Amino acid sequence: MEILDCIGNTPLVRLPNDFTLAEATVLLKLEEYNLGGSVKSRIGYQMVIDAEQDGRIDINHPEKVTILEATGGNTGIGIAQLCALRGYRCILAVPDNYSKIRVNLLRDMGAQVVLSDHTIGNDSHIRKAREILENNPVFIYLDQFANPSNVKAHYLGTGQEIIQSHKEIDYFVAGIGSGGTISGVGRALKERFPNCKIIGIQPEGCDVLNGLAIPHIIQGIAIGQIPKVLDKTLIDEIISVNEKDVLNMKLRISKTLGLYLGFSSIANILGAMSIAIDVSKDKTIVTISPDGGRNYSS
Repeated sequence: MEILDCIGNTPLVRLPNDFTLAEATVLLKLEEYNLGGSVKSRIGYQMVIDAEQDGRIDINHPEKVTILEATGGNTGIGIAQLCALRGYRCILAVPDNYSKIRVNLLRDMGAQVVLSDHTIGNDSHIRKAREILENNPVFIYLDQFANPSNVKAHYLGTGQEIIQSHKEIDYFVAGIGSGGTISGVGRALKERFPNCKIIGIQPEGCDVLNGLAIPHIIQGIAIGQIPKVLDKTLIDEIISVNEKDVLNMKLRISKTLGLYLGFSSIANILGAMSIAIDVSKDKTIVTISPDGGRNYSS
């Protein structure tokens, strides 16, 4: 097995009915088992590989390649892994209020981290990356929010893995950050299961489909912009989750299921559980845990 073979084929586990308080089946895809510890390793890999194949990256002169990205940390880890393996320089713009553990991890992997001022908006890191690109136009800005490789990674990977796992999927629930997961998985599931409902998750007080966001604790979703890769036509419903409920559920999951998850994972589970309570027992709801909770402990 090669190092990059550790991306994908993550476990899909069933949450106990006595935990969800519903008779319907709720399945959780645990993406922390990817190389790099999150779902974003999938898109980091896909974006770099596609840039190599279409000639944007000169694979014959890796020492001349500088890859730039705006990230909350997880996508950056995926990109930094590829850059380490390929010998590319990596510059990552990260909000200055995000996990210090992840920032230190990115630096340990050889990436140059530039912190953005989070007080100017949830999209401060995107603005910072564009500022860096304007001053360094030779840099290769992967731009997960507009890069079709983001959606491709989930259409070909995450979505197909879910399809192969179960004979029928009735609902897919995912938070909306870059828009890649819900668009790629959503398209794959709609093609295979035409009646499958795609449900987006957002923090209470935000309006992701219109690019509106308020400050919140659920890092990685509701960034205050409408990502170009987001296919809004796939989304059947948006569910808003309360931050207090997220915090309470995080503790409950840790203590009863032994799962230590990030806030976006908890938000997705809350959304899936709210659906499960209202549907019949023969329905199957799939949601995703983008990463574990260890990198948020700071």
